[in-house]
Amino acid sequence: MYAQSLPADSLLHRLWQQSQLYPQEKLYLHTDRSTYATGDTLWMRAYVVDAALHQPTLKSRYAYVELISPLGNVEKRLRLRQDENGAIHGHLALPDTLPSGSYQLRSYTRFMENQPEDLFFHRHIRVMNPLSRSIRIQAQRTSNRHLRLRFIHPVTQQPVPVRTLRVFSPEGEILCSAQKDGSWESMHRTSASLFRVQAGNFQEYLSVDRPRSYAVDFFPEGGYLLDGVLSKVAFKALNEDGLGETITGEIQDDRDSVVATFSSLHRGMGYVSFIPSAARKYRARCVNNDGTEKVISLPEVSTNGQVLKVERHKGTLSCRLLSATHAPLTDSLYLLVQQRGIPRLARACMGSGESVWMFRDEDFSEGLVQFLLVDASLRIRSERKVFITPSPRQEGSALHTDQPSYAAREKVTLRLDFNGREHPVPDGSCSVAVTHNHDVRPDSLSDIVSHLLLASDLKGHIEHPSWYFAPGQEGLRHEALDVLMLTQGWTRYEVAEALQNHFRRPTLLPEASMVLEGKVTTRLLRKPVRGTSVGISSPAVGLLEYIQTDNDGRFRLQGFEFPDTTRYLVSAFSKSGTDKVVLEMDLTRFPAAQPRMPETPGTVTPTAQSRPAPNPMEYLTKVDTKSTYDKGIRHIYMDEVLITAPRKSPYRTPTEVMARNVRREKDFEKRGLMPMGDAIAYSMIPGVFMNRGRLTFRGHSVRLYIDGIVADAEYASLVLETMLASDIKQADFVVPDPNHPLSSAPGDPNAALFITLKSGDEWSADYSPTNIGVVQPLGYQPPAAFYSPRYAWAGQKEQIRPDLRTTLYWNPNVMIRNGQAAIEFYTADGTVDYSVVVEGVGQQGEIIHETLTLSPIQAPKSE
Repeated sequence: MYAQSLPADSLLHRLWQQSQLYPQEKLYLHTDRSTYATGDTLWMRAYVVDAALHQPTLKSRYAYVELISPLGNVEKRLRLRQDENGAIHGHLALPDTLPSGSYQLRSYTRFMENQPEDLFFHRHIRVMNPLSRSIRIQAQRTSNRHLRLRFIHPVTQQPVPVRTLRVFSPEGEILCSAQKDGSWESMHRTSASLFRVQAGNFQEYLSVDRPRSYAVDFFPEGGYLLDGVLSKVAFKALNEDGLGETITGEIQDDRDSVVATFSSLHRGMGYVSFIPSAARKYRARCVNNDGTEKVISLPEVSTNGQVLKVERHKGTLSCRLLSATHAPLTDSLYLLVQQRGIPRLARACMGSGESVWMFRDEDFSEGLVQFLLVDASLRIRSERKVFITPSPRQEGSALHTDQPSYAAREKVTLRLDFNGREHPVPDGSCSVAVTHNHDVRPDSLSDIVSHLLLASDLKGHIEHPSWYFAPGQEGLRHEALDVLMLTQGWTRYEVAEALQNHFRRPTLLPEASMVLEGKVTTRLLRKPVRGTSVGISSPAVGLLEYIQTDNDGRFRLQGFEFPDTTRYLVSAFSKSGTDKVVLEMDLTRFPAAQPRMPETPGTVTPTAQSRPAPNPMEYLTKVDTKSTYDKGIRHIYMDEVLITAPRKSPYRTPTEVMARNVRREKDFEKRGLMPMGDAIAYSMIPGVFMNRGRLTFRGHSVRLYIDGIVADAEYASLVLETMLASDIKQADFVVPDPNHPLSSAPGDPNAALFITLKSGDEWSADYSPTNIGVVQPLGYQPPAAFYSPRYAWAGQKEQIRPDLRTTLYWNPNVMIRNGQAAIEFYTADGTVDYSVVVEGVGQQGEIIHETLTLSPIQAPKSE
């Protein structure tokens, strides 16, 4: 069928076919808060939904969560799995040694890896160190582009002496020298703007201002400037940090005449309207608040093009086809409308003149809608995006407490009722976080509404996406949102390719289980060994499986899942049973991490503007006090510690203290390629013999433990005969001793051999591939429950120990039935208000975001 004879319905069919061939996923991560101290635990719930309908999907069993440093290093990676209700949730313990700074949380599924990394979920969290109460680092760039650091006490403002200092940038370590005034200065010039500074036992990520510059881009509505047609041109100014830069300016023609003026509307974005002429060329003269001027050439004016122009007014949307002056339509054109990859409408436009299509907001779902002008060759001639805004939010409209205010350590009953919303939620699931407003405030930068409806469908960084949905200033927000539609690109589907019948299909399928896979080859020529058996075992979890290689020598074990830190022994033999083969395990690869746009500064939760912002020093003092109660640890800045006493040699394993014989890694070096059982028996441990796959001592079998887990007879034989001596980190031989009750189980005459294997990074560089291997893939995180105390009786309420919780309550999976749910928790100490944040998704794609402020009972005023 020729393109010229295609009906409009064929356009709909092609887009629909693409959406069915590749149904995509979105992911949103709800965290209990966005500010933490080192040593805290971050609690989270991952919502995986269908990208088009926003309905929960269970196709991907796992979600990955990564903590990424400001320099782009993955500090921690977790694999979270669905629970019995299909919810994915977990926790992340933040180490005490983590440097202070703004970290990135990145989350995705394996199926989402088919898309660019921009479509993963990203959120910045702030991590503070209690040592910040004792030392503050001031960083600046000198006139000769050296880095200068000063260290002061945050309260007294007095210098803090620093004797040991290390500084790192993305390019590596920067050498610094101490100055006479107590500061430190880099020995060489540096152009880096981000550093990790380690002073004594305190570490922090710091950013240093660069010479400020900015760039401006202009985006004509519909893609072109048309001769003689009133054109709306959006612009976006960004500084070198990727944040919006406020500018003003004017449009000039090539005769230096000013045809229009403009100024930023929001975050460096705005628009200007004028009627361009094909006889003239245009430029924009821009200036920022620092007086820096930029001159930008605008696109050439077209004399024969067509564009789409969209206008909204009181719930009505008009889409007009505009043509350049004296440029009648000479080709068949189609209007194609799609929303989140789902085709909504296709209409033919024939003949000359202006075409107008009218719509109502109710004709579409909330979120981004794309209007496309397509020619007879199915090429996109013009594009315009609009956003259908949800109704303004009203704080706490679905949240109801059993009383208006609460005393310290008092029970709170919170009822959730979603039946009165504009879009009721009959059934679904949500997560609930209750936090202490004196310590932290809820994240005002983004939430589940702004992410699913806006940020996840657009290219590029969006500053403060939840601002567009906040109550108040609706006119400004709607105008700024329309400018955003003109400056940001569409991300989900390559619509142009789909219209040409070039459909995209995913290469990675949704992950339903864990997988171990690899290849078996011959030693010399590395040819595939087909039809041979590969054994995979893990005694800690009771796994023992044998699988056959295919014609390419490959094997794949799937349909299983075990917790993180589980280790697997994989062994392969030739068909004749010899070990003259090479086992090659596939490495698990993860998307590369990279630094992201910085956190937008100076944001405040709209509902909290009347309250003073939390004091970081008071919060860190509270954290330090809580650490003293919980762990008996206080955080003290120490510039330098010098240990002069001789170091005691500690036991390297828990069983070494009761072992008769201990053999360490160096004892096995000369027998590195010898099977483990033979190496142990051949004079390594006197009196131990290897016979038919088992070790004996004084006529009794030796009980074998691998990494602390007892091995049954079959697994013990497999380990002793297939693993090499070079795999051993330490072997502890324990003989029953009546004077040492821990040396064996009561009445057990057997000796025991405790073998500790090397981890992957402990193998020597010349370790050669063999027919066996030990792998430790990333397993799922075992579930953990959030602790929330219950002050059920008066004695508990009167306990002397203070209640210093910052997160009072976290529930990752509150089930909604018939539009309702209920939770209970207890307040902490003090007369302070709390923030309740509820986020979730209904079974039909309803998006839930509700907030509420709980007030304390105020003490009566004195007369």
